[in-house]
Amino acid sequence: MVSGLSELTSLDEHVFLVDDAPLTEPSISFSGLKGPKQVTDLHLVDLAAHHNAVLATMDGRMLQALTSPDRRYLELIPV
Repeated sequence: MVSGLSELTSLDEHVFLVDDAPLTEPSISFSGLKGPKQVTDLHLVDLAAHHNAVLATMDGRMLQALTSPDRRYLELIPV
């Protein structure tokens, strides 16, 4: 898993995003938030949206918390 992550972060498309997306002014809808464990997940998607980027993840459960329009900021990595 770590070698796979290292491989993904070495891609030209990989960009590190500064965490400057305020939780008080989200770019996505937090209406799908069901509990505290989802706050970090939604914040990461919001950070991607704030930078007009896409968050790549292996966690398919994140899709369930997003509205249809906000799903464009998430890409599932098949495992």
